Amino acid sequence: MPAAKLVFHTSTVRVLDVRCPAGPQAPGDVEIEPAFAAVLPRRGVFVYHAAGRRMVADPSVGFLLNQGDEHRTTHPSEGGDRNTVLALRTAAADQHLPPSGGFAYRCVPIPLAAHIRHHELLSAMWRGATTALEVDEWAVRAIGHLAGRRDGAAGAAHHQALVADAREYLAAHYADDADLRSVATAVGSSPHHLSRLFTALADRTMSAYRTELRLRHVVDHLADGHDDLARLAVEAGFFDHAHMTRTLGRLGGVTPSRLRRLLAG
Repeated sequence: MPAAKLVFHTSTVRVLDVRCPAGPQAPGDVEIEPAFAAVLPRRGVFVYHAAGRRMVADPSVGFLLNQGDEHRTTHPSEGGDRNTVLALRTAAADQHLPPSGGFAYRCVPIPLAAHIRHHELLSAMWRGATTALEVDEWAVRAIGHLAGRRDGAAGAAHHQALVADAREYLAAHYADDADLRSVATAVGSSPHHLSRLFTALADRTMSAYRTELRLRHVVDHLADGHDDLARLAVEAGFFDHAHMTRTLGRLGGVTPSRLRRLLAG
Protein backbone atom coordinates (compact mmCIF):
# COMPACT_ATOMS: atom_id res chain seq x y z
CA MET A 1 0.00 0.00 0.00
CA PRO A 2 1.21 3.56 -0.67
CA ALA A 3 2.60 5.50 2.27
CA ALA A 4 1.67 9.19 2.34
CA LYS A 5 3.32 11.84 4.50
CA LEU A 6 2.05 15.38 4.88
CA VAL A 7 4.80 17.82 3.88
CA PHE A 8 2.97 21.16 3.98
CA HIS A 9 -0.59 22.41 4.19
CA THR A 10 -2.46 25.65 3.60
CA SER A 11 -6.13 26.60 3.42
CA THR A 12 -6.00 25.75 -0.30
CA VAL A 13 -3.92 22.60 -0.63
CA ARG A 14 -2.28 19.72 1.23
CA VAL A 15 1.13 18.71 -0.15
CA LEU A 16 1.78 14.98 0.30
CA ASP A 17 4.88 12.89 -0.29
CA VAL A 18 3.54 9.52 -1.50
CA ARG A 19 5.78 6.45 -1.71
CA CYS A 20 4.54 3.31 -3.42
CA PRO A 21 6.01 -0.17 -2.93
CA ALA A 22 8.41 -1.86 -5.29
CA GLY A 23 6.98 -3.82 -8.21
CA PRO A 24 6.23 -5.43 -10.39
CA GLN A 25 2.63 -5.45 -9.15
CA ALA A 26 -0.56 -6.11 -11.07
CA PRO A 27 -3.49 -3.69 -10.72
CA GLY A 28 -4.52 -3.58 -7.08
CA ASP A 29 -7.94 -3.35 -5.49
CA VAL A 30 -10.37 -0.63 -6.53
CA GLU A 31 -9.77 2.58 -4.61
CA ILE A 32 -11.81 5.80 -4.32
CA GLU A 33 -10.10 9.14 -4.82
CA PRO A 34 -10.46 11.14 -1.58
CA ALA A 35 -9.93 14.59 -3.14
CA PHE A 36 -9.43 16.56 -6.33
CA ALA A 37 -5.67 16.52 -6.72
CA ALA A 38 -2.62 16.89 -8.94
CA VAL A 39 -0.01 14.15 -9.11
CA LEU A 40 3.60 15.08 -9.89
CA PRO A 41 5.74 11.94 -10.21
CA ARG A 42 9.34 12.24 -8.99
CA ARG A 43 10.75 8.71 -9.28
CA GLY A 44 9.88 5.41 -10.93
CA VAL A 45 6.76 4.72 -12.95
CA PHE A 46 3.21 3.58 -12.30
CA VAL A 47 0.09 3.04 -14.39
CA TYR A 48 -3.19 4.63 -13.34
CA HIS A 49 -6.44 3.00 -14.51
CA ALA A 50 -9.58 5.17 -14.17
CA ALA A 51 -12.68 6.11 -16.17
CA GLY A 52 -11.69 3.63 -18.88
CA ARG A 53 -8.32 5.31 -19.34
CA ARG A 54 -4.81 3.99 -18.81
CA MET A 55 -2.20 6.64 -17.93
CA VAL A 56 1.51 5.90 -17.63
CA ALA A 57 2.93 8.22 -14.98
CA ASP A 58 6.67 8.93 -14.89
CA PRO A 59 8.74 11.97 -13.79
CA SER A 60 8.30 13.68 -17.18
CA VAL A 61 4.54 14.18 -16.77
CA GLY A 62 1.80 15.12 -14.32
CA PHE A 63 -1.96 14.59 -14.21
CA LEU A 64 -5.12 15.50 -12.28
CA LEU A 65 -7.47 13.32 -10.21
CA ASN A 66 -11.19 13.65 -9.54
CA GLN A 67 -12.67 13.18 -6.10
CA GLY A 68 -14.89 10.13 -5.80
CA ASP A 69 -13.61 8.38 -8.93
CA GLU A 70 -12.76 4.69 -8.78
CA HIS A 71 -9.30 3.62 -9.90
CA ARG A 72 -6.71 0.87 -9.83
CA THR A 73 -2.93 1.27 -9.91
CA THR A 74 -0.19 -0.90 -11.39
CA HIS A 75 3.43 -0.60 -10.21
CA PRO A 76 5.75 -2.11 -12.86
CA SER A 77 9.00 -0.61 -11.53
CA GLU A 78 11.17 -2.79 -9.33
CA GLY A 79 12.26 0.23 -7.31
CA GLY A 80 8.75 1.46 -6.63
CA ASP A 81 7.73 5.05 -7.24
CA ARG A 82 7.57 8.34 -5.39
CA ASN A 83 5.24 11.24 -6.09
CA THR A 84 4.14 14.63 -4.87
CA VAL A 85 0.37 14.96 -4.55
CA LEU A 86 -1.33 18.36 -4.32
CA ALA A 87 -4.69 17.60 -2.72
CA LEU A 88 -7.13 20.50 -2.96
CA ARG A 89 -9.15 21.45 0.07
CA THR A 90 -12.89 20.97 -0.43
CA ALA A 91 -13.60 24.71 -0.24
CA ALA A 92 -10.93 25.44 -2.88
CA ALA A 93 -11.71 22.68 -5.38
CA ASP A 94 -14.62 24.39 -7.17
CA GLN A 95 -12.41 27.32 -8.16
CA HIS A 96 -10.10 25.00 -10.09
CA LEU A 97 -12.60 22.71 -11.79
CA PRO A 98 -13.68 23.20 -15.42
CA PRO A 99 -17.39 23.75 -16.25
CA SER A 100 -17.82 20.00 -16.67
CA GLY A 101 -17.22 19.61 -12.94
CA GLY A 102 -14.28 17.26 -13.33
CA PHE A 103 -10.73 17.15 -14.65
CA ALA A 104 -9.91 15.35 -17.89
CA TYR A 105 -7.79 12.26 -17.44
CA ARG A 106 -4.62 12.89 -19.44
CA CYS A 107 -0.87 13.01 -18.81
CA VAL A 108 0.63 16.44 -19.40
CA PRO A 109 4.38 16.96 -20.06
CA ILE A 110 6.24 18.87 -17.34
CA PRO A 111 9.14 21.08 -18.55
CA LEU A 112 12.50 20.30 -16.94
CA ALA A 113 12.71 23.78 -15.38
CA ALA A 114 9.33 23.22 -13.71
CA HIS A 115 10.46 19.78 -12.49
CA ILE A 116 13.57 21.32 -10.93
CA ARG A 117 11.47 24.08 -9.34
CA HIS A 118 9.19 21.38 -7.92
CA HIS A 119 12.17 19.72 -6.21
CA GLU A 120 13.56 23.03 -4.95
CA LEU A 121 10.28 24.04 -3.37
CA LEU A 122 9.67 20.59 -1.92
CA SER A 123 13.10 20.73 -0.29
CA ALA A 124 12.23 24.14 1.14
CA MET A 125 8.97 22.72 2.55
CA TRP A 126 10.84 19.90 4.30
CA ARG A 127 13.23 22.47 5.81
CA GLY A 128 10.49 24.88 6.83
CA ALA A 129 12.06 27.50 4.56
CA THR A 130 9.05 28.55 2.48
CA THR A 131 5.69 30.23 3.01
CA ALA A 132 2.05 29.30 2.54
CA LEU A 133 1.66 31.96 -0.16
CA GLU A 134 4.60 30.60 -2.16
CA VAL A 135 3.27 27.04 -1.93
CA ASP A 136 -0.27 28.11 -2.85
CA GLU A 137 0.89 30.00 -5.94
CA TRP A 138 3.07 27.11 -7.08
CA ALA A 139 0.17 24.69 -6.63
CA VAL A 140 -2.21 26.96 -8.57
CA ARG A 141 0.27 27.25 -11.45
CA ALA A 142 0.89 23.49 -11.49
CA ILE A 143 -2.83 22.67 -11.53
CA GLY A 144 -3.50 25.32 -14.18
CA HIS A 145 -0.76 23.87 -16.38
CA LEU A 146 -2.11 20.34 -16.02
CA ALA A 147 -5.67 21.53 -16.73
CA GLY A 148 -4.50 23.31 -19.88
CA ARG A 149 -5.68 26.74 -18.79
CA ARG A 150 -4.61 29.88 -20.60
CA ASP A 151 -4.94 33.43 -19.33
CA GLY A 152 -7.22 35.71 -21.34
CA ALA A 153 -8.08 39.44 -21.33
CA ALA A 154 -5.37 40.03 -18.74
CA GLY A 155 -5.19 43.73 -19.55
CA ALA A 156 -8.83 44.58 -18.79
CA ALA A 157 -9.27 47.60 -16.52
CA HIS A 158 -10.99 45.65 -13.75
CA HIS A 159 -8.14 43.12 -13.83
CA GLN A 160 -5.62 45.93 -13.48
CA ALA A 161 -7.60 47.27 -10.53
CA LEU A 162 -7.70 43.86 -8.85
CA VAL A 163 -3.93 43.47 -9.12
CA ALA A 164 -3.48 47.00 -7.78
CA ASP A 165 -5.67 46.08 -4.79
CA ALA A 166 -3.53 43.00 -4.17
CA ARG A 167 -0.31 45.04 -4.36
CA GLU A 168 -1.76 47.54 -1.93
CA TYR A 169 -2.71 44.79 0.50
CA LEU A 170 0.68 43.06 0.26
CA ALA A 171 2.54 46.35 0.68
CA ALA A 172 0.64 46.97 3.91
CA HIS A 173 0.99 43.39 5.22
CA TYR A 174 4.30 42.14 3.80
CA ALA A 175 5.53 41.01 7.21
CA ASP A 176 2.50 38.75 7.69
CA ASP A 177 2.54 35.08 6.69
CA ALA A 178 -0.72 35.37 4.73
CA ASP A 179 -1.60 32.56 2.35
CA LEU A 180 -3.19 32.91 -1.07
CA ARG A 181 -6.75 32.55 0.19
CA SER A 182 -6.23 35.32 2.74
CA VAL A 183 -4.99 37.77 0.10
CA ALA A 184 -7.76 36.81 -2.33
CA THR A 185 -10.44 37.25 0.33
CA ALA A 186 -9.05 40.66 1.23
CA VAL A 187 -9.42 41.90 -2.35
CA GLY A 188 -12.65 40.08 -3.21
CA SER A 189 -11.32 37.51 -5.67
CA SER A 190 -10.92 33.77 -6.00
CA PRO A 191 -7.39 32.53 -5.21
CA HIS A 192 -6.86 30.94 -8.62
CA HIS A 193 -8.09 34.01 -10.54
CA LEU A 194 -6.00 36.43 -8.49
CA SER A 195 -2.83 34.36 -8.73
CA ARG A 196 -3.05 34.09 -12.53
CA LEU A 197 -3.82 37.78 -13.01
CA PHE A 198 -1.12 38.99 -10.64
CA THR A 199 1.58 36.92 -12.32
CA ALA A 200 0.44 38.03 -15.78
CA LEU A 201 0.20 41.74 -15.01
CA ALA A 202 2.90 42.23 -12.39
CA ASP A 203 5.37 39.92 -14.15
CA ARG A 204 6.09 38.14 -10.88
CA THR A 205 4.22 36.02 -8.35
CA MET A 206 2.69 37.55 -5.24
CA SER A 207 5.19 35.62 -3.16
CA ALA A 208 8.11 37.13 -5.12
CA TYR A 209 6.56 40.60 -4.82
CA ARG A 210 6.18 40.20 -1.05
CA THR A 211 9.77 38.98 -0.74
CA GLU A 212 10.98 42.08 -2.60
CA LEU A 213 9.07 44.27 -0.16
CA ARG A 214 10.62 42.43 2.77
CA LEU A 215 14.12 42.89 1.37
CA ARG A 216 13.52 46.59 0.81
CA HIS A 217 12.50 46.84 4.47
CA VAL A 218 15.81 45.22 5.39
CA VAL A 219 17.87 47.52 3.16
CA ASP A 220 16.11 50.63 4.42
CA HIS A 221 16.63 49.74 8.07
CA LEU A 222 20.25 48.73 7.55
CA ALA A 223 20.79 52.11 5.92
CA ASP A 224 19.36 53.69 9.09
CA GLY A 225 21.95 51.86 11.19
CA HIS A 226 19.81 48.97 12.45
CA ASP A 227 22.28 46.53 14.03
CA ASP A 228 20.07 43.76 15.45
CA LEU A 229 19.88 41.47 12.43
CA ALA A 230 17.85 38.74 14.14
CA ARG A 231 15.17 41.22 15.17
CA LEU A 232 15.22 42.89 11.76
CA ALA A 233 14.63 39.54 10.06
CA VAL A 234 11.53 38.83 12.14
CA GLU A 235 10.18 42.36 11.73
CA ALA A 236 10.49 42.04 7.95
CA GLY A 237 8.60 38.74 7.91
CA PHE A 238 11.45 36.24 7.51
CA PHE A 239 11.52 33.09 9.60
CA ASP A 240 14.86 33.98 11.15
CA HIS A 241 18.26 35.58 10.51
CA ALA A 242 19.39 32.63 8.39
CA HIS A 243 16.32 32.86 6.16
CA MET A 244 16.90 36.57 5.62
CA THR A 245 20.58 35.99 4.86
CA ARG A 246 19.84 33.26 2.28
CA THR A 247 17.18 35.34 0.56
CA LEU A 248 19.26 38.52 0.42
CA GLY A 249 22.23 36.53 -0.89
CA ARG A 250 20.14 34.80 -3.56
CA LEU A 251 18.37 37.92 -4.80
CA GLY A 252 20.78 40.69 -3.88
CA GLY A 253 24.14 38.96 -4.02
CA VAL A 254 25.23 40.20 -0.60
CA THR A 255 24.88 39.23 3.06
CA PRO A 256 23.11 41.49 5.58
CA SER A 257 26.36 42.00 7.49
CA ARG A 258 28.26 43.07 4.40
CA LEU A 259 25.40 45.27 3.24
CA ARG A 260 25.34 46.96 6.62
CA ARG A 261 29.07 47.71 6.35
CA LEU A 262 28.68 48.99 2.79
CA LEU A 263 25.83 51.29 3.74
CA ALA A 264 27.68 52.51 6.82
CA GLY A 265 30.72 53.30 4.66
